[in-house]
Amino acid sequence: MKEYIIKSSQAKEVINDIASAHGYQVKDGMIESKIPGERFSIKTHTISDGIEIINTEGHINETVKFYRQKSKEDCFDISYFLNPFQLTDPKESYHFSVQNKKYWSNLKEDEIFYFSENTPFSLFSIKLSRSFIEKYNQNKNTSIDSMINSSAPFIIYENISKSTYQLIKEAKSCDFNFEIDQLKLSYLTYQILYNFANKISNRFSLDNLPKRFPDIDIEKVFKIKNHIEDNYMEVITVEKLSDLTDCSYSKLRKLFKDVTGISILQYINNYKLAKAHQWIKEGTHNVSDCTYALGFSSITHFGKLYKDKYGCTPSSMIKKIK
Repeated sequence: MKEYIIKSSQAKEVINDIASAHGYQVKDGMIESKIPGERFSIKTHTISDGIEIINTEGHINETVKFYRQKSKEDCFDISYFLNPFQLTDPKESYHFSVQNKKYWSNLKEDEIFYFSENTPFSLFSIKLSRSFIEKYNQNKNTSIDSMINSSAPFIIYENISKSTYQLIKEAKSCDFNFEIDQLKLSYLTYQILYNFANKISNRFSLDNLPKRFPDIDIEKVFKIKNHIEDNYMEVITVEKLSDLTDCSYSKLRKLFKDVTGISILQYINNYKLAKAHQWIKEGTHNVSDCTYALGFSSITHFGKLYKDKYGCTPSSMIKKIK
């Protein structure tokens, strides 16, 4: 049996701890084993407002024991396990299966997870800072402390909904180092949190974690987001977005800003600029190509937006890359 001791909640430190303890090499966030078929990776991405995403994947040829020391940080962790494992803590033992898609939240005791030999393991974690929880808890009540500091294991015995399961699978497929995927990952994470908030709101008397909206409103926001990402090289009209969501544009504009924190126009520009930045780094497009392919009104307008976002003009970026 292989035993991995996870001492830190910082994913980048965890992967180095495991590698050094077992003589593995680390390359591009992946632990490389000398044994054929063995792999282990941890990817991490920090989202604004105190959210960190950790995606763990692996396949070990023998039984794996993860020993995770209890968190000393003032934060709240949610982890979704997408394959069978055995969990033990000092009080009880639980068995979770992929069919039930169980997950745990903020186990404050030292934890041990067992994965059977020749079985892939996959989990997706979201770490929330206290400041993030306080920001979205409108009641400002003391139940936040019961969430963060409770010594008793907090496990929700409910199936992960089909929609949440699909969101997690989609989020796990994102490239954490790719800017456009990071945009997508941010919004997927927020929708996962909306679903999670619905489960814990009564338990902790929390109104919002983060601010909750009806599912139908969230669906409208994601319809807009997906339409923008699928049609970023075309003219995106107000009429099309309204027809797509069966909602007036004034209501849609407010809803999108309330849910995402930015306007529809900002999201369109951010997505187009990320595409332009990708093309420039790959050397496939010049400034003129980017301007007209992405529908910016002029090279000057494109250059200003690009500089505001990346700190230099697109022409300067091209020179740096060359």
